[in-house]
Amino acid sequence: MNAGPLVRTALALGVVLGLAACADGYPSDNTSLALHFGMDGAEIETAMNHIGSQRYLKQRWAYALTDRCSLQAGEVPGLMGSATEPVVLDLRHVAVSMEKTVGPGGHRVWVTPAPDSSEAVPLIEGAHWSDASQIKWLVEFARSRCLRPQRAS
Repeated sequence: MNAGPLVRTALALGVVLGLAACADGYPSDNTSLALHFGMDGAEIETAMNHIGSQRYLKQRWAYALTDRCSLQAGEVPGLMGSATEPVVLDLRHVAVSMEKTVGPGGHRVWVTPAPDSSEAVPLIEGAHWSDASQIKWLVEFARSRCLRPQRAS
């Protein structure tokens, strides 16, 4: 009797089951974002909206770069229709912050719209660390693009 094919089949089945178990608990639509320093405004906006629309968030968020130095951010109305009015932020003057919070997701990102302002404008709340840190990076990157001199076309 030759045990070779039987052993190979059992090993292959074990590998398949092991790989299937590794994916357990991770959402199937959790696509990786390719954030890079060559992103243009449309890519930044697309990435931010991808993060802000994650299904696990209690409140969804929408973003628009309305021009080179303006970011519009706000909550998307939910089933009950409630959401805050979107705000337009001048990226030349914002300070971006992130903190761990209590509750689902556990992180929020906000901006202070002016250097001497104590008003905090939320950009995302209840986010996983990875999503919150990506939103923070994207806003800081959009701000750095805004502060750089534009090249003549």
